[in-house]
Amino acid sequence: LPDDDWKLLFIKDDFKDYYVEYYQRLKKLRLIGKISVDKMIVLSRLLGAIQSDGHLSKRGLRCYRCRFHLGEKEDTEEIKRDIEYLGFYVSSINRRTTNFTEKDTKKIIHYTCYYVSAEPCLGLLLHRLGGTTGRKTCQNKQLKDWLKKAPSSVKRAFLSGYQGGDGSKISVNYKLPQQQVIIKETKMSTSHEYEASNMKYMEDIAQLFKDLGIKATIRNYKAKDLRRRLILLCPSVEQENLLKYSELIDYSYCNEKRRKS
Repeated sequence: LPDDDWKLLFIKDDFKDYYVEYYQRLKKLRLIGKISVDKMIVLSRLLGAIQSDGHLSKRGLRCYRCRFHLGEKEDTEEIKRDIEYLGFYVSSINRRTTNFTEKDTKKIIHYTCYYVSAEPCLGLLLHRLGGTTGRKTCQNKQLKDWLKKAPSSVKRAFLSGYQGGDGSKISVNYKLPQQQVIIKETKMSTSHEYEASNMKYMEDIAQLFKDLGIKATIRNYKAKDLRRRLILLCPSVEQENLLKYSELIDYSYCNEKRRKS
């Protein structure tokens, strides 16, 4: 990211003195100006995670909240390593268990989730890189040009982070005689107001897959909630395509999908 782009952000903001502190911190971490490919790979992975199973929010004009939602303790350790590799700190790791009852079997299911929060400076950086703040279904998402033009290793890292959150695992359909290997679609729910821009967002993600040699198409359906639409990214289930997908997409920060795939 050019220095001038960041300076404009801080000069325009009413709390420029506060943000100048962020600027100096990012400068010290060598995350202003020309960023090394190694660091961009990690940042892209985190960006993919925050855009799928994470949350960015702006608290007033002074603070960006950055929180990742994960399924297992091992996932928290993996993401903590990446955050600290960049020089940021993890402010908290919380575990929450909820219970729900299956409609058919009436069986009680225990679901555990981990929340990893990082310092606001990382939240600001991820936002500037294209991270969506607030409720994602009610926002215009956009894939920034820097990612579209990035090296394949950076695109791969973003997709691995994104699929680790919202993507489906590779599985076998045992109902068919040939026991077909499949991967289900990646879903995005959006309100009608933002449907066009979020369709473009998913099309841009499909193009990232295409850049890596992986075929994927986009479909648009009505959601059960009539106020929303479902946008689906559907990887081709051709054998060569699934093999390419399994070789390149790592399901970052989701060991469960790695194991089951």
